[in-house]
Amino acid sequence: TSQSLGLGHATTLMATFVGQLIWWGPHGRTAIATSDCELYLASLAALSHVGLLIAYHRTASVRSWFGLWITAGLGWYLQPLLFPLALPVLLVYYLSVGAKHDFLTWHIALWFAEVFAVVLNLYWLVDWLDSWWLRAALPSAAGLLEHRTLGTVWNAPLWGDSVDRLLAVVLMLSAAVGLVILNQTQQRPAARLLGMGAGGSLMLALLGIAWEPLGAVGTASLLAPALWFACIPAAHAWMWLTATLWRSSVGRGLLAALVLAVAACFVLLPDRPCTLLDRCRAIEPLEIGLGSERDAVVQTLLQYTTAEARILWEDRPCNRHASRWSALLPRLTKRSYIGGLDPDGFIEHSSISLINQSLDGWPIATGWTDEKLMDYCRRYNVRWIVAWSPAVIQRLEAWKDADKMAEVHDGTTGWLFQVRRTPSFALKGQAELLHADGQSIMLGNVVPEDGEVVLSLHYLAGMRASLDRVQLERAASADDQIGFMRLRLAVPAACVTLTWER
Repeated sequence: TSQSLGLGHATTLMATFVGQLIWWGPHGRTAIATSDCELYLASLAALSHVGLLIAYHRTASVRSWFGLWITAGLGWYLQPLLFPLALPVLLVYYLSVGAKHDFLTWHIALWFAEVFAVVLNLYWLVDWLDSWWLRAALPSAAGLLEHRTLGTVWNAPLWGDSVDRLLAVVLMLSAAVGLVILNQTQQRPAARLLGMGAGGSLMLALLGIAWEPLGAVGTASLLAPALWFACIPAAHAWMWLTATLWRSSVGRGLLAALVLAVAACFVLLPDRPCTLLDRCRAIEPLEIGLGSERDAVVQTLLQYTTAEARILWEDRPCNRHASRWSALLPRLTKRSYIGGLDPDGFIEHSSISLINQSLDGWPIATGWTDEKLMDYCRRYNVRWIVAWSPAVIQRLEAWKDADKMAEVHDGTTGWLFQVRRTPSFALKGQAELLHADGQSIMLGNVVPEDGEVVLSLHYLAGMRASLDRVQLERAASADDQIGFMRLRLAVPAACVTLTWER
């Protein structure tokens, strides 16, 4: 991008260096540790797209047009929510430079590149939009500030530590100076694009910790993209200041004093800026494998449970650094679970889980009687419960129909409980769950009651039964917002296989 603006190799090198410091900052390191890099990679694609927009304005070459199409396509593929947010930036660019191009071909080619990038991703964007309903009502953001004052915003975890906060302030102030310089040196489109990219992302990041609707969709993560957009004008300001001071002997003296002052900051400040460089040399190793405690949990579940019923797994609040290893439990144990996959409760199907000491949205310690707990276990065919928090363990200990089976450990001590009930996946009629995976569900000995069998399995539109005489439909439930599967058949069936569109 810097090269597209004609800012020189020194500015490009400086911007790249600062960008690497940001990448190895707290947000980038967390994204790597949690395999959540798509927003940051899409932001780099958007930054490259900005540079290519300037290059296309200047030369309108096939190379710049092809680059526009590739970077836009990558941006949509990596994070489909980012490029729609950047639409105002694109419109400002077009209104700024479009009138300067008389050839209709220039306008058609520009919008063809932007639209065709969306068309290129339509094959999966359609499915992504179709599955959007799975997302539950958005919960509060983990980093949302309870009190919105300048002090709480300044001290928010969003910034990282004091060194990261200092870097962000210096970078943004320098970028403001660089944008003024660009604007005064006939680089107005570049100044507007980079300014809106940096300022807009920073505003969304700040609103993400102050306003719940935006915080719930994770706009606080846009701080790193905001700083990346600020890198180029900031580096331009530094190089311009260096070149200006170098032209006179007095200026060289001031430049030397400035360099010494910066070096002194690296050495004398309590939180040394050297911390930024240390991150680039060494990082915390990624966690590999389950470890002895978690492996023991898996062995305990294999020993005390079977596949004839579900295991209710208590999800605990955790930060983004925490391992989400419990999502592997169905593969490791060949068991069915409620919970373990979505501890933040973002998707609709997680609404029935035991999250943060609340079961199906109600505090388990005070909002559930013994009868309601047993009805829940019958409705979702739960026979075992893995409890971690003291409040949940205490409530289950007081439940006469739950027995302690084994102690488990995962950073804290928990217990495996067994519920005294006969397991069955059939809520009405009879049916045995023979096999279930991502391709199909196989049922055996299906015996209807009053011409139907209701299963403790959530209904999904597009499901179909292997036998033509079996009609599959949704069974509404007052206790479940999604609904269960209902099979309508006149006579018993030895085997019924359920499949769905993939």
